[in-house]
Amino acid sequence: MRYSIRMQTRISSLPLLLALGFVAGCASTVTAPLRDGSGAVPPAAAVPGQLPGTHIVRPGETLLAVSRQYSVSLPELVAWNRLSDPNQLSVGQVLRVAPPGAETGAVATAIPLGAEV
Repeated sequence: MRYSIRMQTRISSLPLLLALGFVAGCASTVTAPLRDGSGAVPPAAAVPGQLPGTHIVRPGETLLAVSRQYSVSLPELVAWNRLSDPNQLSVGQVLRVAPPGAETGAVATAIPLGAEV
């Protein structure tokens, strides 16, 4: 008899615990980068003092997004920048987006969204 009362108490308090867990999860202060759903990253604005053939990492950017923006492969970016962990980018980090010694004028030109190649 005593066992069934404890079990009923536990079962009746389950919705309250689930609701508290849900509310606690909603109160999280961690934010995710905003994306428009197309997977495309808007082209970087020209930054004063930025060298041709380089890219300055902005918040929410990934190495894959940068490689797509400049039409280079992910392994090339990793090699050119000697990245030990491609998943660890820092905001403000300067990445080489053209091969060393290459003519940087045409190689590192960002492709605008919606432009035909």
